[in-house]
Amino acid sequence: MTNYTPENVLPELKWPFIVRERPGMYFGGINSVGMHRLVWYVIDHAIDEALAKQGCHVDIVLQDANVISISDNGVGLPVERDPETERPVLELILTARRGRKFSDKFPRLPNYSMNLAWVNAVAAELSVQVRRNGFLWQQRYKQGNPQTELEQVRALESGEQSGTTMTFSPDFSIFDPCEMDYSLLSQRCRELAFLLSGLTIVLTDQRSAHEQRIHRFIFADGLKQYLSCLNQGYPVLHEPIVIRKTVELERHSKPLGFTADIEIALQYAQLHQPILLGFVNTFEVEQGGTHIRGFVEALTHVISSYASEKGMGGWYTFIEDDIVCGLAAVLNIWHPTPEFAGSARYELMNSELEDAIYQITRDALEAFSIEHPDQMQRIIEKCLQNKALRLHRRYSGL
Repeated sequence: MTNYTPENVLPELKWPFIVRERPGMYFGGINSVGMHRLVWYVIDHAIDEALAKQGCHVDIVLQDANVISISDNGVGLPVERDPETERPVLELILTARRGRKFSDKFPRLPNYSMNLAWVNAVAAELSVQVRRNGFLWQQRYKQGNPQTELEQVRALESGEQSGTTMTFSPDFSIFDPCEMDYSLLSQRCRELAFLLSGLTIVLTDQRSAHEQRIHRFIFADGLKQYLSCLNQGYPVLHEPIVIRKTVELERHSKPLGFTADIEIALQYAQLHQPILLGFVNTFEVEQGGTHIRGFVEALTHVISSYASEKGMGGWYTFIEDDIVCGLAAVLNIWHPTPEFAGSARYELMNSELEDAIYQITRDALEAFSIEHPDQMQRIIEKCLQNKALRLHRRYSGL
C-alpha cells in the first residue's frame, strides 16, 4: 500500500496546527467543557445527516481510553472525488477544505462541516466509516492528518442502512486530563430528543471502569413532553399551549427572502419562578435575546388586555415578573442566519424574530382565550397572585 502522508498528497495543508495551537478559540477552552464540545460538534453532524435523509437514529457509545463512537443513519458523508482537487469530498470536509456537507436542498439544520475539521484537528486519532453508494468506506486520521486513503472496504449487506460512523479520542497533549461525563452527555441527548420529536438517540456506556448502562431517548410529542418534565411534581393550571408556524421574515417591513420555523410550548404551574428556555438551531441561548423579548411582550399584552376586559386587573397593569412567574416555556427556533452577541452565543440579536414571535404568540393566545376561557381565567388568577405577592414584598419592605 502507498505510504499516504500529508507531505506527499497535500503539501500545503497547514490547517491542523492553527487549531491545535489555539484550541480555546474553537472549543472555549482545553478543560472538560472544551473536550465535551468536540462531542457536541460530532453529534450535531450526526443529527444533520439524519435530518438530511429524514433519518431518525443516532447511536453514541463511550469506550475505554476516552474513545467515543457516534453513528447515524443519514445519507453518509460524500465519498465522491472533488473535480478540482481530485481528492474525496469527505477528506476535504475533514481537513477544512470544504465549507458545507450538504447542498442547499438540506437547509434544515445549518451546521457547518468546519466543526468536524476542528474535531479532527485536536483528536489523537479519528476514523470515519461511511455507508453510501452501496459500499462501506473507511479512512483514518491522526492529529488531523490523513493516515490512509479513503478505502472501499466492502459492499453493504442486504438491509444495511446508509450513514456515517465517527470514532475518535481527544488528544490529551492539548486537553487537560479528564474523562467523558455520562450524565452531561445524557442531559444533552435528552434535550435534543425533546427538540427533535421522533428522533431516537441511544447513549451506551461500555467503559470497563464504569457501570454498563444504556439510555434510549425518543419523545413523540417533543416540546409537550419537555414541559411535563419541567413541571414535574407541580400542579399545572391548564393544558399545554403549543404554537408551530413557518414565518416569512421581514426586517423594517422589507422581506428578507427566507423563513424561520418557530415552535413554542408554554404552560403555567403553581411555581414561583419562571423557566424560559430558548433554543436556536438546537443550541440554548442562555441570556435570551430578541426571541424571548418578543414572546414575553406578547404574553404581557394579551394577559393584561384580557384581564382589563374582564375587570380583573385592578388599577395596576401587569409587569413582566407578574407574567412569567410560574410559567414554563420552551422556544425552539430554526433560523438560517442567526446573529449572536459574541462567539459564545449567549444572546440572540435577530430583530426580525422579535416581531415574528410577538405576532404569532399574540394570535395564538388570543385564540386560546376565546376557545378556553376557563383555562385563561386560571392563568389570569396566577398572574394576579404574582402581582399581589410582588406588591406585598414591595410595601412590607421584604
